[in-house]
Amino acid sequence: MVKLSEKDLFVVYSPAGSRDHFLVKQKGAHLSWLSDAPGFVIHPFRLGGEVEPVKIRPDQFLLNPTLDIKLLQQRHQNHITKRTYLDYITKAIGFIHERALEKIVLSRVMYIPIASSDVMGSFDLLKEQYPEVLVYLFNIPGQGAWMGATPEVLLRWDEERAYTMALAGTRRLEDGGQDWSAKNLKEHEHVVRYIDGVLKEHRVEYRSGTVHTMRAGAVEHLCTPFEMWHAGLDLERLAEHLHPTPAVCGIPPKKVFEDILLFEPFDRRYYTGYLGPVHLHKESYLYVNLRCMEFGTAGYYLYVGGGIVDQSDPEIEWEETELKARTLLSALG
Repeated sequence: MVKLSEKDLFVVYSPAGSRDHFLVKQKGAHLSWLSDAPGFVIHPFRLGGEVEPVKIRPDQFLLNPTLDIKLLQQRHQNHITKRTYLDYITKAIGFIHERALEKIVLSRVMYIPIASSDVMGSFDLLKEQYPEVLVYLFNIPGQGAWMGATPEVLLRWDEERAYTMALAGTRRLEDGGQDWSAKNLKEHEHVVRYIDGVLKEHRVEYRSGTVHTMRAGAVEHLCTPFEMWHAGLDLERLAEHLHPTPAVCGIPPKKVFEDILLFEPFDRRYYTGYLGPVHLHKESYLYVNLRCMEFGTAGYYLYVGGGIVDQSDPEIEWEETELKARTLLSALG
């Protein structure tokens, strides 16, 4: 039995498609970022915000340990009401027309008051319900504790090849028999073009696969895979160039990045950042941090969002965020 608390710097994660879970625990709480060292990477949406990037050293690295986790986090975040969300989505649509933008991704925070302290119970339920995605639970002293189940690969690599994906466009699972809407197809094409451009800019040899539908909990997404040959590439640096993608930021990413800070009345912290093991258990992969929640006082803060284009309907965008929240709400009882 390994006992963990909010004083410990650690991550528990279950790889996509695996029944196993791993514990990575660092001795001491000193935050570091060593590009060449093995560890578990946790990177925020933006640098210079409320939280910092960290790579957790594998001073302790265990397969399938029994864990007793007690987290008493006191982090506070702004709960976003429906009225507030609809208001800034409506303003964003006008902003898109005014600035001739193609897309901006906006999110909201839901506060869920839950008294249960069975942290590993929620983690195990997420792992059981969503075996096809990366499931994780991490704690960074002074920065907060988070848990999530995320489907989007930012970058995965082995000795010869690397892989990424364009994941954008969302619909309910029960709507799977219908054609994808023009809005969803447009959103997805934005991300495909962006990744194509980044890889060409950095002279990466690659090929793209066929677009297909990918299930992620209660929703489906459009997905286009990319395969790369990476001889001589700094892959952690390539991940920094790929992030943030249009799927979590907008089009063009660098232009709308600052606009997001104007519309969203909160700091995203680690939401829509990226995380994953690097050179651990002979694996290296980084996932975009979607479908996640932050531990608060006697409850959780759930983060959800969606892509806003000139055709967006604020009510439909609200419903999409409600749908995405089901992934985590189902694990909280």
